[in-house]
Amino acid sequence: MAKKRKIMLSFCGVGAQSANAILAYLPELGVISHKKASALVGVAPFSNDSATRLGKRRTAGGRTELRQMLYMAVQTGYRYNPRLKPLYLRLRDRGRTHKCALIACLNKMIKLLTAMLKTETLFMAQKHET
Repeated sequence: MAKKRKIMLSFCGVGAQSANAILAYLPELGVISHKKASALVGVAPFSNDSATRLGKRRTAGGRTELRQMLYMAVQTGYRYNPRLKPLYLRLRDRGRTHKCALIACLNKMIKLLTAMLKTETLFMAQKHET
């Protein structure tokens, strides 16, 4: 648990409370796929399609307490994290709402945290795209 916490704390945007919440509410992070983890948090987009009709993608369900904690973590992450900031700005330039862009950043954050925990690497040790 201490090793997982140290890895999560290296991610810009995840603080002590967020790391503790992830360990408490999503202990399987790093073992399951990032898609399953996003669904457990409640930020995975689910389709609303029927036959030839294409519906709007929506997020639903999940672990409410964890989602609320991570929503606050991504508020900092999209401003300062070198992986989340370009994603947020790109989505806002394409006309997405602030909340939609934040949920996409939260999805990306879960994906990155899952990969970091699987490979047991710190965030700063990874190469950043510019």
